Amino acid sequence: MNSVPGRGRVRGASGEWLKQVKRRFAALNSDRLGRVRSYLDDRQRVVLDLLPLLFHGNHPSLPGHAGRRAPVGIANYTPSRPTLQAAASLDRDFRYRKRALRAYAVHAIFLMGSGGSVAYSDKSDLDIWLCHDPRLPPASIRQLRAKCDAITEWAEGLGLELNFFLVDAQRLRRGELDQLSNDSSGSAQYHLLLEEFYRTGILVAGRYPAWWLVPADQEHEYDLVLRHFLRAGWIHEHEFIDLGPLTTVPAEEFFGATLWQLHKAIDSPYKSVLKIILMESYAHAWPHMELLCSRFKRMVHAGRASLDALDPYVLMMERVEEYLREAGDAERLELARRCFYFKVKRPLSLRREGDDDPRLRVMASMARHWGWQQDHLLLLDARSTWKIHRVLEEVRVISAALQKSYRFLSDFARRHGRDFRINATDLNMLGRRLYSAFERKPGKVEIINPGISTDLTERQLHFIHEEVEGGDRWLLYREDLRPDSLDTPPLRRGRNLLELAAWCHFNRLVGPMTLVTLRSGGEQLQPRELFAMLDSLAAHFPHHAVPSSDLQKLQRPARVHSAVLYVNLGVDPLASHTRRGLYLTSDRADALCYGGVWKNLVLSCDLVMVTTWREVLTFHYEGEEAVLECLCDYLAWAPLEGEGAPPELAVYSYSTTRGATIARRVWELCRDLVRVFYGRSGNGASRYLLRLGHAYYLLENENGTIRHRRVGGDAVLGRVLGEARPRFSPLVLDPWLTEFRPLAVATARNRPGVVQLFFLEKGREAQIWVFDERGSLFAERRPFQRLERLLSQYRLFLERVVERLRLARMTAGEGPAPDVEVYRLHRARNGNYLCEHLERPAGAALERHLPVEVIGEWQGGDLADFTIYCGGREFSSLEFGSRLYARVAAHLLALRSAGERYPIHITDIEVSNAADDGVQTVHYLQARQVVEQALNEALENL
Repeated sequence: MNSVPGRGRVRGASGEWLKQVKRRFAALNSDRLGRVRSYLDDRQRVVLDLLPLLFHGNHPSLPGHAGRRAPVGIANYTPSRPTLQAAASLDRDFRYRKRALRAYAVHAIFLMGSGGSVAYSDKSDLDIWLCHDPRLPPASIRQLRAKCDAITEWAEGLGLELNFFLVDAQRLRRGELDQLSNDSSGSAQYHLLLEEFYRTGILVAGRYPAWWLVPADQEHEYDLVLRHFLRAGWIHEHEFIDLGPLTTVPAEEFFGATLWQLHKAIDSPYKSVLKIILMESYAHAWPHMELLCSRFKRMVHAGRASLDALDPYVLMMERVEEYLREAGDAERLELARRCFYFKVKRPLSLRREGDDDPRLRVMASMARHWGWQQDHLLLLDARSTWKIHRVLEEVRVISAALQKSYRFLSDFARRHGRDFRINATDLNMLGRRLYSAFERKPGKVEIINPGISTDLTERQLHFIHEEVEGGDRWLLYREDLRPDSLDTPPLRRGRNLLELAAWCHFNRLVGPMTLVTLRSGGEQLQPRELFAMLDSLAAHFPHHAVPSSDLQKLQRPARVHSAVLYVNLGVDPLASHTRRGLYLTSDRADALCYGGVWKNLVLSCDLVMVTTWREVLTFHYEGEEAVLECLCDYLAWAPLEGEGAPPELAVYSYSTTRGATIARRVWELCRDLVRVFYGRSGNGASRYLLRLGHAYYLLENENGTIRHRRVGGDAVLGRVLGEARPRFSPLVLDPWLTEFRPLAVATARNRPGVVQLFFLEKGREAQIWVFDERGSLFAERRPFQRLERLLSQYRLFLERVVERLRLARMTAGEGPAPDVEVYRLHRARNGNYLCEHLERPAGAALERHLPVEVIGEWQGGDLADFTIYCGGREFSSLEFGSRLYARVAAHLLALRSAGERYPIHITDIEVSNAADDGVQTVHYLQARQVVEQALNEALENL
């Protein structure tokens, strides 16, 4: 019908004309609703029939009851006799009472999507738009949501999946949509979503869409035309719901919509290929494009189209065909036809004469038009049993099609869109989802069967190892090949066996009846190791599954969902000894420091894990530090400042030599690290010390993740453990460090804000350990004549240091200085070490000593430009230089009766810039040790 531009009027329009348009839409709507009913079974039809009644009232005897004050009422609705009979079938005592309502909570209920179309199947769900009164308060909307949830649960019990969307027409016109979720496109595609609604929406009850009435060629004057109809009295504002006009799709919306469809394509590519090519066709004709909903409305207004011709999915397929034929893109055209066929889910090769299913009739007509023969139909209908080669080819075609559309639409959006119509949160989540699905990186297991075939299980799989220049490689074949026929292209190549085994498992190529063989070449790997690995993958990742898709998890960084570690695959850690008939015997059974030669039995680690972003990743480590590199990388997926510990790591080792012992040791180490750094009593600043072979290693927090560093032997261990710390950092010892049993008892007592001295008598010597207020450790062995005198000297020195720290920290506005505690360690009869706290003697009981005091400044962590005071004399390093220590020693020797040469002890150290340099107690102890050692060496040389 011709329009009069700029006036908001329709030439030739009248009340009678408008009634005719409404009758055509109402008749079409009724026919489409009838098809929905015909596609449901008897139980499911009850849900559809009762749906309006359940929202029109709030009957305790019917599903969806949500309290007495729940909002009720549907505009322009009166239940039919069949509806009341269906209600009575649920409750014989049900009686419908008609009552007048001042306001109706629900303006309209629509089915939206594939319902009633050729694309609907018995596995399809029904999307329901519940358009409510925009004036409903938040409490009423929550009650309405609760009612929807109750009805959803009831329908699920009858085999029908419902998805309710609460729609506020006013907010929708403003483009305000819910946050992105797995079932909602969020901010990504408002106009495209509305376009789909207008051509697929079926009115179940309530007000019809005002959009029905406005001619497609005058939609740019939508509001004017609608007001004209109202002023003329041809329609009334309470009979329709106004979701707004739709003349075009803004260029900036295409990018977000493309990301959304690519996200859907990851799990269900056939459903998304058609939609994304449809968007491409829109963008290609932009801005003078004809939307499918406009074509749909023109056909209804003209009154010349059949129900099949107006099917929304048939219209979409026709539009996609037109675009791809014009583009000369034969490969994507054939793919689009397959997508449509698989969406319809009606196998034509099994069609019988007389079958009157409209979906079969429409599909058969289209297949004839496309020239599809019976053999092609048989191939398509056998899709569920396609094997790997056919699936890989299909994945190639789908990926190429999606990439081509993505490149075109992304380029279009960049050229024409000033701002993408997608908010930052949604964009971030979709970007992460696409990255995790399509990004290729070493060790990542590609999932190559996104809903294409349901059975990729192979009868035979053959793993072959080859030694090549630059390293090893593994090949996977479907059939066993002779060594001289390896020029045949393999099914898959991998850097290591785990990568191939995981690929087979997660892509469902291996099953209980699959014959698996192994040709390992020069490797020591045995077939039993491969079989055991495949069994453990099936146990820890049942049903070959990765976590279900959850976009909300993409708001947070990826974490480990589950993981398995394999130690020494194909490696015998004692092979050199075994070949010579030698066996290591020792009471040292630690697999990380085994036997009298302290051999590390962990030579390689292979880790497979599934992340919360649905990635399957494999990692290979080898060498002396393989286990630490592996565990630190694994724990790095759970940052210490994040959401807690990673899941428990399963560990296996199938090597012939002590495999179970090795696996248990690695598992225990990982468990201890989680306990120390993540547990309730753990501390993110902890340090964990263990021995690996001949060297000590320290694991500690580095920028929120656990990292390891090689300490070396005993010579450097004390220096590393005595390093200054920015905060309290407790030291935790690996339980297998048996040589440090006394120290382990001390570390268990260590706590922040306290200076703790622990000593262990060993003849006429004392082993001293001092933990300062931040957990830094000072250790030395001191000879003594009288233990009480030695302890008294230590206690007085530490108390004076603490007092100086107290004054310095009060001046700097820091917290209180630490207290001093002294503990005695001794060995019990059962071999365990006990710890006894020694109370501080009364002041008079503390032995007095000739004061030897040091005053100086810190420079680069060392004591510099210092002065020693003793016996009333002052000795400065600036004055005496290298002769300082000899002059002090001589002076002290002269003060002693009979020239006794017992060791010199520093009684106090004062540092003027301690607060500024972050000095802690361990610095004083280290400086004291340096000065005392120099003085005593000078004393011996006198």
